[in-house]
Amino acid sequence: MSKNIDHDLLQQELIAVKKQLAEAQKMQSIGLLAAGVAHDFNNILTCILGYNELTEMVIESIPESLVKQEVTEHLRETKIATSRATELVKQILIYCRKEDNESETEAIQTSVIIGEALKILRSTVDRTIAIKQSLYSDQYVLIESFELYQIIINLVVNARDAIGTHGEITVSSDLVEIDDHQCNACLEKLSGQFARISVSDNGMGINDKQLERIFTPFFTTKGVGKGTGLGLSMVTEIVHRVGGHIVVKSSLDVEKHGTEFHLFFPLSHHDDDSNIPTKIVATEISDFKYSLNILVVDDEPSMTKFLEQGLIKSGHTPTVFNNSSDALLKFKQHPDNFDGVIVNQVMSKMTGLELTHKLLEIDPQFPVLIYADTGDKLRTKADLPAGNVSFLKRPAPFKEILSFLNVIEPEKRYVNESEPIFCLVYASQAADNFSETDLIDILKLAP
Repeated sequence: MSKNIDHDLLQQELIAVKKQLAEAQKMQSIGLLAAGVAHDFNNILTCILGYNELTEMVIESIPESLVKQEVTEHLRETKIATSRATELVKQILIYCRKEDNESETEAIQTSVIIGEALKILRSTVDRTIAIKQSLYSDQYVLIESFELYQIIINLVVNARDAIGTHGEITVSSDLVEIDDHQCNACLEKLSGQFARISVSDNGMGINDKQLERIFTPFFTTKGVGKGTGLGLSMVTEIVHRVGGHIVVKSSLDVEKHGTEFHLFFPLSHHDDDSNIPTKIVATEISDFKYSLNILVVDDEPSMTKFLEQGLIKSGHTPTVFNNSSDALLKFKQHPDNFDGVIVNQVMSKMTGLELTHKLLEIDPQFPVLIYADTGDKLRTKADLPAGNVSFLKRPAPFKEILSFLNVIEPEKRYVNESEPIFCLVYASQAADNFSETDLIDILKLAP
């Protein structure tokens, strides 16, 4: 009889675990879908922002009138709305990003990431629950930004569920020195200086028995279908992997019920600017120095069409490809026909970075501008190949693309200055012994 009961309990637990695993897999699929949708939406936003700028260029040439003022105002509102959508996509892409295990973790400014995460959460937390924040701006932690997103979102959602309908959630960060604390997850004693991130609520609280199990995978106090039991186990895994610890305090007291999660991270410092990808500083559209022949490579036709029209309007000559292999073949055949390339990082057959390496094998000084979504791998100079390579997060103003072109000086790429100078000096020294015709013949030797 006892064996049958044990077997039935085991079967029930197995069924529950399978349901939880299926739920976790579903959430992973949703994350991948969201990242794909966000990437495609970024293409649309880039075109909207770009055509908005091109329209502004046309409007500038029109004499002042009430119609011009009205159109200008509409364009301004369009740009504001696009910027808001861009920020939302940026947050989704950072949250959904997956990095290779070999990627280098950076010291990030936690107040920025936490602030962006709370913007997302505001739309998922009922307005009857107040979200307060007190963030220390000079706190840096060695952690991936998307992982900090996950931590904050998990803890705040848990706090929301613990509160129910009316209450308050507080998210704070500071630098502290502690003594004789104990990590609830690994039970290690803590002392010293730490960067602390805290999420507290005035919800129902957690009893001691549950508190011992909250970091156990698949353990949840929520109802069926309302939680996978993986949120806190994921949080503690991330926190411990970067050398941090978690201290949890909870009270069931009627007068002062609620829960506090305190995350303690090793102190870190902001990296200097030498580790940041080359950035573009926007200049006016009319400021370009040369009319350039530019290779444009993107597998999204709407993007190449926009870039082609924008470059033509700005006085440049674009050659457009929707396939990296075709672009590479064309460059191999006529490398001297192009002054630079604008290429998307995320393409199906050959990424922008892969194409860049192949182009630089042919011409090591060929100017390259790679543009990519927030959340893509390109984040530091170490991610970029050596050479005249710049990087731009999109969607970005078209003026920033033109600023990349503005620093290209085509003649410097094709002229070896040392040899012509040698010939001129040689001719000058020999001027007494050579005729004008002889000097001209000598100068013809210059490459």
